Order: sequence, then C-alpha cells, then structure tokens
Amino acid sequence: MRIPASEDEIARGLAAGEVVVGDCESTPVAVLSELSSAAGAGQGWIEGRLAGVGEGVELPDAEGRTRVVVVAARPLTELDVEGVRRLGADDVVLVVPAGGTSPDGVPAAVLRHCLEVVAPADFTLVPLPVSWRGTGVDEALGAAIAARLEGTHLWRLRSAAEAGAHEADSRQADSPEADSHEADSQEADSQEADSHAADSRDADARVADARGGDGLWVEGLERLREATSELAGSADVLLDKVMPVLSRWRPPRRERGVVVFFTGFSGSGKSTLAKGLADYLTAQVDRAVTLLDGDVVRRLLSSGLGFDRAGRDLNVRRIGFVAAEVARHGGIAVCAPIAPYAESRAAVREMVEAVGDLVLVHVATSLEECERRDVKGLYKKARAGVVTQFTGISDPYDEPLDAELRVDTTGASFDESLAVITGYLEAGGWLPTQIARVAQSAEAARVAQSAEAAQVAQSAEAAQVAQSAEAAQVAQVAQVAQSAQSAESAESARVTQQDAESAESGQGARGAEGLPGGQGLAVDVQVEG
Repeated sequence: MRIPASEDEIARGLAAGEVVVGDCESTPVAVLSELSSAAGAGQGWIEGRLAGVGEGVELPDAEGRTRVVVVAARPLTELDVEGVRRLGADDVVLVVPAGGTSPDGVPAAVLRHCLEVVAPADFTLVPLPVSWRGTGVDEALGAAIAARLEGTHLWRLRSAAEAGAHEADSRQADSPEADSHEADSQEADSQEADSHAADSRDADARVADARGGDGLWVEGLERLREATSELAGSADVLLDKVMPVLSRWRPPRRERGVVVFFTGFSGSGKSTLAKGLADYLTAQVDRAVTLLDGDVVRRLLSSGLGFDRAGRDLNVRRIGFVAAEVARHGGIAVCAPIAPYAESRAAVREMVEAVGDLVLVHVATSLEECERRDVKGLYKKARAGVVTQFTGISDPYDEPLDAELRVDTTGASFDESLAVITGYLEAGGWLPTQIARVAQSAEAARVAQSAEAAQVAQSAEAAQVAQSAEAAQVAQVAQVAQSAQSAESAESARVTQQDAESAESGQGARGAEGLPGGQGLAVDVQVEG
C-alpha cells in the first residue's frame, strides 16, 4: 500500500521500520511494514506491506485448493449464496469491513451485523479495515484482498451506488463488443485471482447471479430509504431477515431524524420561515425540535469566526455537525444560515445523510427584493463599503442545484410560504398528514377515555374491596367479642362450681367433730364396782 507523506514523515517511518495507520480517533488499525519510499517536491510517498492490528483469522492452507473470497460492500442475498455454492470451491472466505462506511452510507458495524446474521456456517468471516471509495479503485482493492487471502475466485457484493453506475453503463452499451466488455468488468463476478482456475469458471451464470443480488440490494435500499411508517421488507429471504437490523440504522421517515436546512440571501425570509416551522413542528409532532438560526449560532457556537471564506465555511460545517447529531437521535433540526458556498452545503449533506435525511430549502427571494427590504440596514452599509465580504454584494452566493424545495417569498404571505414547506414534509412522510393527525387525535382520545373508564372501574373495585375488608373486620371483632363472652361465662360457671364444692366439704367436717372449730369436750367417767 502507498500513502502520501512529507519528507520528515518518510524519514521517521524508515527509521522506525514501520508506520502505524490509525482511524479518525487515532486508534491503530493497521501496520505498514517492509517500507520503501520516494520523495517529491514538498511531498512524497511511503509504501509497504499492510497488515491489520490484532489477531487474525487462521485460514487453512490454500495450496491445491479452490477458495472463493467474498468481498462485501452490502449484505448477502440468497442469490449470492446460491451463486457461490455453484462454484464448488473448497472453502469460502467472507471479508467483513471493520471500519468506516460503505459507499451507500451503511456503517461498518451495521453491515457486519447483517453479514453475521445470515452468513452460512461454513463461510469463514474475516474482518478487515476496508475503506470503500465507490469508484473503480474498489475493483482493484477487491482483487488485492482476494490475492492476499490466496483466493482463486473473487465474488464482489457491490454497493447500490456502484451497481447503479454499472447498470447505467450497461444501458448505454449496445454493441456485442461492449456487452462482452461489460460482462468482463463486473466486480461482483466471481473472477479468477489465479489463472489455473480459469477453465472451471461459468462466467455467464455468475454474472446473472451477481447482478440479481445487486438488483435486490438496490431495490431493498430504496424501500428502506422511502419507508414512511412501516418497516421495509424484501422478497429475498436473507435480505428480508436483516431488514430489522438495517431499519435501526435507517428507520421509517416518521421516526427518522431529519434536518430542514434553509439557505438564501440575508433578508430573504429564511429566519422567519425557520422559526415559524420550528414552532409548527413543536406543536404538531411528538419529537424534539431544535432551531439553529444563523445569527444565534454566530454569537455562541461560532463565536470568534470571521466572515472570510474559511470562517463562513467552518461556521456552516459546525451547524451541520450539530444538526446531524440531532438527526442521529431521531430529532428534527431546523437550520437557517446564509450558507453561500456549494462546498459547505455538500459537506453538511454528507454528515446528515449518514444518519438521517436532509431537506435543503432554497429561499430564492431575489437579491433586488432582499436589498429593497434591507431590514437590518446591512445592504446599505455593504454598498457604502462599510461592511465587507457581504454575500451577494462583495462575496459570491452559489445557487443550490440540489435543493429539494425552492421558495420565493416575494409577494407571498408567511402562511403561504410555510404551507409549501410543511406540505412537502407531509407528502414525503416525515410529518403526519392532516387526516393522520385527526385519526391520531381520535385514537389518543379513545385511549384516554378507555384509560379513564379503566380507572373508574379500578376505583369502584378498590371501594368494593375496602367495603368487604371493613365488613370482614367488623365480623372478626364480633367473633372476638363473642368468644370473650363465652370464655367469661365458662369462667363464672367454674367459679360457682368450686364454691359449691367448698361448701359441701365444710358441712362434712362439722358433723364429724361435733363442734365447730374442731374443739372437743373432755368427760371424766368413773365406774363403781
């Protein structure tokens, strides 16, 4: 692998004997060794053998064996598995991207989960830090990976972006020679990485299967992106199985984060529309709404930045970064900077569409109308040279060519302009329609009524239980009192019986002794003889 480097970086790399390659967070992901270099005017390059950091997967010796290397930029389909099986290879290696995103924007972690869910048990999964570019370079990269893994066949799972480009090229090619060249150039074909296996290929069948799998993914991704309230599905068994995984990355639009990004001249009405839209959304949807107005952001988030091109560009990118984070968590961000440069807006779109949707609204009020309004008096100062680098006067404005919506506030009321924007959001499925809101309100009222009825019934039941408990307590007290009374009566009867027995015993004692108290009378008897 060859990477650009300065003379100092080349010298330090050669001295160390290796170059550690890190990701965007400076975490080591690979090591470049066996280095060579070349210096140029101010910058050269350093080249070497690239190996991933960490423990690799132990593959069986490929000598004398056939091996299919499947390089994935999208999920597997059933047609892919069937096509690979028909090759009859001794083993199959499935390369799983370990970082970055696919050309379709699918994060590596999501794609890896999709592949792990449906990969057959005899497929060996090998994680690699692959960085897709969505261009012809990916073809060479896939071939290099297959060669490094000692593959005899390469089966590429192309992204929708790449598959769509190839489909367009295919439609343009109308000659037999062009058709043959197109078939040979399909990255998703099982290509020979080793010439000794060329005789065993069935290229036509592989082309059909690869295109079929690519087509299924193109359709599935489109359904995923266009889903409004229900989860997307697929006719392919394996792809349908991973749709819930993909839907967590790209949920239906009713739950998906969205950024409404206004752009236009100063005084065009974008801030007024943005605030009105934010108020409308806060009242109508059950989602967090964040307003990022250009003037407010300038005082806080971008305090200290100037109004030169670099400062303006960074200001818009900062707004885009914050808006993308709002969208990442399912919220709605409404932004209203001037955003004069196409490059800045493209960077914002890339950040936002990696996690949600972007609706670019060009408030196309003419410069003449904005200058006529001149609410803040800035145009007058710009014309006088007091304010420099002013958009439309002394600084350019790149008119958007990719705006989803164009609104001209000249001669239009605020309500009319706002209705155009909310109507677009409703038609696209990001907002519930009026009918849906009425139905939702009716359902909420029914649920509330049912909950109230359940609460009344629960209260009645609780009162009945309390009344029953009270009655049981009274009965228990009565029973205790009755038991106490019975015990008292029994004790009284026992005492009476004891008294009677004592009286009877006293009478017997007096009869035997003749006198009470046990005293006798002494009598002296004399007998004369």
